[in-house]
Amino acid sequence: MRTSFTLALFLTFVLAPAKGSAQDKAALARETAEFVSKKFGKEAVEGGVEGLSHKIEKLVLKNGDDALVAVRKVGPRTFHLVEGAGEHGPAAVKLLARHGDAAVWVVSKRERLTLFVKHGDSAAEAMIKHGEIAEPLIRSAGPPAAGAFNAVSTRNGRRLAIVSDQGNLTAMGHILRLLAVIEKHGDRAMEFIWSFKAILAKTEAMLVFLANPEPYLDGTVDITQVGDRGDSDVGTAASAQPPETEGELVRFVACGIGILVLCGGIGLWARRRARKAKPDRSAGEKA
Repeated sequence: MRTSFTLALFLTFVLAPAKGSAQDKAALARETAEFVSKKFGKEAVEGGVEGLSHKIEKLVLKNGDDALVAVRKVGPRTFHLVEGAGEHGPAAVKLLARHGDAAVWVVSKRERLTLFVKHGDSAAEAMIKHGEIAEPLIRSAGPPAAGAFNAVSTRNGRRLAIVSDQGNLTAMGHILRLLAVIEKHGDRAMEFIWSFKAILAKTEAMLVFLANPEPYLDGTVDITQVGDRGDSDVGTAASAQPPETEGELVRFVACGIGILVLCGGIGLWARRRARKAKPDRSAGEKA
């Protein structure tokens, strides 16, 4: 009897909460179904409130409680979108629950949803904010591109996309550093880059700007002065290298000559010593 009582007590405290939780989920699912029916109209709800309630309950069991919020925001098309997302269904639910209709554009295409799964919330927010123009650069540069797009207005987002597509700045291999500057300084940086893109397309100007962008953004230093010098900066930088290289060469040659002189001196000393020792041996033989 004691064993039976213990088992009954265990089942009461362990299984009862699980049953209650399931009942709570069912109640929340029905409440959500009634809300959706009122918001989107009964004609948009297939199978009535009861059928919609069961569908919501299954969606919650598979994808978590975010499904309730997603269905409330997006309505019955949530089921189609999540089904189309395949293995990324939970990610689709999460995005729809957070951004509602604004996220449908991302969730509706598997490639875009994959970018969200791969690069996180920042990538999704950038695509939602800027639309299709942000997708190519995020695909190629990842989180740095997403951070840059999120830091600028839609107007400057279009400018960033144009600069990226033209390749006059990004083709030089400094794209990640450039995106970091845009992410840090936002619209101010993007407007500067857009205004002086012809000058920054020159390698020397881009390198100078990336090394210390603040003075140029503040207007305390004029980037056109770097651009006006044109390729002379490259020539100056190149001419600054040979003296160091030549100096090393001179030191190397001098060191080699020193070694040769030392070796020659040792050889000469040894030869003279040998000549002095030879008469002494011949004299000993005569004796």
